[in-house]
Amino acid sequence: MLWPTLVAVPMLAVLLGLGFWQLARGEWKTALIAARERALAAAPVAIPNQAAAIAALDQVRVTLIGTFRHEHEFHLIAPPKTGRNGFHIVTPLAPEGDAAWVLVDRGFVPVEAKAPQSRAVGQIEGPVTVVGIARRPPERRAFMGANDPAGNVWTYVDLAAMAALAGRPLAPTLIVAEPASGARGWPRPEPLATDLANPHLGYALTWFGLAAALAVIYSLLFRSPSR
Repeated sequence: MLWPTLVAVPMLAVLLGLGFWQLARGEWKTALIAARERALAAAPVAIPNQAAAIAALDQVRVTLIGTFRHEHEFHLIAPPKTGRNGFHIVTPLAPEGDAAWVLVDRGFVPVEAKAPQSRAVGQIEGPVTVVGIARRPPERRAFMGANDPAGNVWTYVDLAAMAALAGRPLAPTLIVAEPASGARGWPRPEPLATDLANPHLGYALTWFGLAAALAVIYSLLFRSPSR
């Protein structure tokens, strides 16, 4: 029974660990959904000027006046929408005064509308008022590919690299813009939904079920080694 034990015990520990990890992920997702619900229900607040105060904003509805710097827009790979691959257009917004520029996720464009000249109607000029949700830019995860600054294809928001290309400091936040009335063309902001999928309890039960099955198989084998 030495080798079955050496195999079963680590596998059981891994399966249980994955189950508890999914429970923790479920709690995190529940808190995230609640934060989004509160943010969408609240009136927007003016974004602060101090970097530390901006960095503390997460899932907060904000408003900001400024001018889009379209020449420095970034193309962030987006999940497919209605079967179409595409990008999120992340454009720096230059606020009034000499404050740091703020990155604004203006919405989705399909692959064929990646080039700015193909969507001139959506390249808004002059001062605009942006209302959206301020979020901490998510950190790069292990499975994410590398950014391609030369080709302007980004898998995640890299504030330092984007600031270097823009030639200006960027505020430590990302504003996900809400749909604006009367807006036309690409990009198209999506309604900020709170009904995020939260399947982690089901995942946890799957891992715990596999752990239970492994324990049953091991106990049967322990009782009847000849099998």
